Amino acid sequence: MSECYAGIGECLDHGKNKNLHPRGYARVRHEGKSQVLLHRVVYAKANNLDIKDLDGLVIRHRCDNTRCIRPDHLIPGTDADNKRDAIERNRAARGEHHGNAKLTDAAVRLCRAMYIPRSRTLGTHALARKFGVSQYVISQAIRGLSWSHLNEQ
Repeated sequence: MSECYAGIGECLDHGKNKNLHPRGYARVRHEGKSQVLLHRVVYAKANNLDIKDLDGLVIRHRCDNTRCIRPDHLIPGTDADNKRDAIERNRAARGEHHGNAKLTDAAVRLCRAMYIPRSRTLGTHALARKFGVSQYVISQAIRGLSWSHLNEQ
């Protein structure tokens, strides 16, 4: 079991090692349906809800532990809420670790160092060609609108 955030008790691990979602969520058979996420079932039962009442909602883990099924660690929300949680808690993939990244952190630093506005050889269009990405991608990276985690260093 792992420690959780202040003021709330320890996580309650679901204890399953089979039939897991790739991110560690336990899946169970519930009311004739297979592959229902266990933490959704636990949240519904703890709050006297039908599992169908949760349609369109995700059940978030306040503790960030996907194996936890402790009811007071589970809260409902939207997909946007869940993504915002991940960003606020530094759990979202950023930079070169993001699955869609075409550049590396080093390449972005290099572009920022090399960039000369309106230059034919070192402007955004030229750098985009050199790195095999669009001018928009280079422009956003250079201006710090994307790859903003590099601005903090």
